[in-house]
Amino acid sequence: MCSGYTSVLKCKYHNCGMDENKNNTFLVKSQVKIFHKLQKQQSISKLGKKITESNKMLLHLIVATLNNKNKLNNYKLINKQKIHSTRKFTVVIDFSYDELMNQKDLIKCGNQVTRCYSVNRRSLNPIQLHFCNFTGKIETEIGKNNGYKKWDIYFHENSYLDVFNKSDLVYLTSESKNILETLEENKIYIIGGLVDHNAYKGISYQKAVHEDISHAQLPIKKYVQMKSRSVLTINHVFEILLKVSNGESWSKTLMSAIPPQINMDVKIIE
Repeated sequence: MCSGYTSVLKCKYHNCGMDENKNNTFLVKSQVKIFHKLQKQQSISKLGKKITESNKMLLHLIVATLNNKNKLNNYKLINKQKIHSTRKFTVVIDFSYDELMNQKDLIKCGNQVTRCYSVNRRSLNPIQLHFCNFTGKIETEIGKNNGYKKWDIYFHENSYLDVFNKSDLVYLTSESKNILETLEENKIYIIGGLVDHNAYKGISYQKAVHEDISHAQLPIKKYVQMKSRSVLTINHVFEILLKVSNGESWSKTLMSAIPPQINMDVKIIE
């Protein structure tokens, strides 16, 4: 019987996971032989005989090689599926607030938008993501991520008003009286790139009104009853939009996206 180290693999001789056919191009024949030899030694070691430290390290290295190859294949599969997906929805993150954040909050903001990128790239039907007003301190903070310019994101120094038609814009703000019931493919949804801890309540709503663009709030109150007001993070709002754009219901999405530490009770379930 094979050791626990090999549970991630397939073998034609026994159920260890090693596939020795010609398609197994990432391990040469000598490595396959070493693999089975080390498996045998590993089994013997459980009976009391000592396996050498160098052989143990080599066994770990071979299994790690297989794991990395599997991850690469999965990543390639997801990317291949993305090529054939149609990005029907667009989201903008507005970075015009960096002067309102201290360094600690800038770091949090950078981490949150990085999570947006990460969850979006793993989705089979990703949203088209734009960073607008992407200059100054926030650009410096996000720039700490090596290779960020290669991210599947459109970066704009200018305002979204210079990039999109004003009639297509919808700023998401909890102060709006308009409830976002459905996502529309021809609309551009804007998330304020601000970590404020309730310090700047209503600022995104005031900006939308000043710029004379449409605004709306997520239908949180329709599905979830929270005992206290709480500001959702940038990545939480983005994840909600991403899941709903992929066909998930508002109630299920809100219940899974809102952090568990926020005290809430279900009000309506679809």
